Amino acid sequence: KEPFPGSCSPGTCQNLEGSFRCICPPGYEVESDSCIDIDECDEGPDICIFGSCVNMPGSFQCICTPGFVLSENGRRCFDTRQSFCFTHFENGKCSVPKVFNTTKAKCCCSKMPGEGWGDPCELCPKEGEVAFQ
Repeated sequence: KEPFPGSCSPGTCQNLEGSFRCICPPGYEVESDSCIDIDECDEGPDICIFGSCVNMPGSFQCICTPGFVLSENGRRCFDTRQSFCFTHFENGKCSVPKVFNTTKAKCCCSKMPGEGWGDPCELCPKEGEVAFQ
């Protein structure tokens, strides 16, 4: 029997001699004989790359903006938008678009990468930057 009904909720209470302890489910931690939700969104900046992190009871959800698709592990949004791929970026302007529209990843990270992508044009990320991955 729990000393205070619901005190370990949503976890379970384990009786000990003269005492008890809470066993919390994943996404919760014991705090003052209660299971408290962990806010995974505050745990680290890389929990939801290129998306918005929303804390849920015992978990979190990564929300992607339109044109982005959530990765299998639910921690990154991939850009699936199609737009112009430019072979030149000079003085803040893109020029010489390739014949076919493509995704930013295909444009900027291929064997013959473009220098800029999109409308309005964005400079392609350099190798080693988070956006390049």
